[in-house]
Amino acid sequence: MQMMSFYAPKNPIKGAYFMAHFNGTDEPYIFERDLVPPPPELQAMLFGWIEQVFDGHDDSVVEAWHKNCMEEMTGYDPDKVREDDVFFEAKPDIPAAQSGLEQSAHTDKVAFLKLMVRMRRVIIQDAVLCLQPVPGTGRTLSKSLIEKLPEIFQSQLFLDYSKELLQAIEQYRETSGAIAAGIRVDSADIIEAINRSASQQTVLNRTLAAMEAKYQQQLQQQHERHTQAMGVQMSQYAQLVKEFKEMRNRCLSSILSNLASITRLLSTLTSILNLLSTLASILNLLSTLASILNLLNILSILNILSIFNILNIPISILNLFTIMLHINNSNNRHNKRHSII
Repeated sequence: MQMMSFYAPKNPIKGAYFMAHFNGTDEPYIFERDLVPPPPELQAMLFGWIEQVFDGHDDSVVEAWHKNCMEEMTGYDPDKVREDDVFFEAKPDIPAAQSGLEQSAHTDKVAFLKLMVRMRRVIIQDAVLCLQPVPGTGRTLSKSLIEKLPEIFQSQLFLDYSKELLQAIEQYRETSGAIAAGIRVDSADIIEAINRSASQQTVLNRTLAAMEAKYQQQLQQQHERHTQAMGVQMSQYAQLVKEFKEMRNRCLSSILSNLASITRLLSTLTSILNLLSTLASILNLLSTLASILNLLNILSILNILSIFNILNIPISILNLFTIMLHINNSNNRHNKRHSII
């Protein structure tokens, strides 16, 4: 395994396998506690500082490390990928003489941290079984977990996972007990089918729950946006109606004001026309009076001539003609002045 090749390769790993009652590293086996993997959110409560180890490096380094931690918690198998997909550079610049030693230390650091991430899963699964009452005693194997870490082992995430895992173990035991004794209940096919079924069911349930929650959230957000948009539109419509009424009232007021002004103007024009007509009548009267005065002047002159009778007839005719010209000129000037007015 890659974990063995990178982390503590000189330790007696094979001896540890035999102490755990395995005949070899390739022997098929199954742990009942591993039927249901704990959710990553619950695993992250243990050793929560691991994800922040490479904070301060480039964003790509931090993102790659978080991705590796998530893969380890979700059952990622490093034996099926290239070494470049698992390890990444997160070292400061160092002299060339120290680069080999620094590379080795960095590799061991990453491998040990990844081992701690994988141990999250094991610790939580074992805690579920350790906290179950021992048959016949009513006691648990360990109360210190709850006393020392209640924020983890009394959290709702842990309680939900514990219930789910215990149900899976009970179902597995019932299924395995119904199989004939000659069939290996720990054969690779049965183990893979059970693990895959339980894991897929868990993932499916969580996916459906997440999708339903997301759908409800989107539906609520859409309803709120629709309600808000309708409120804005109604407010805009009310404002438009108000502005239209105000504009209509202003237009009516302006029209009435203009009609009143036109009425006053027509009345003024009528008065002016009446005044002009009166002036024309006065001018005609003055013209008539002037004609009468001229006629009176002519008669006066004729009387004077007849009284004195000092001129002969030709002179009288000439004077009469002169008087008539004078009267005619006076009338012409009077008519011209009247036409100008």
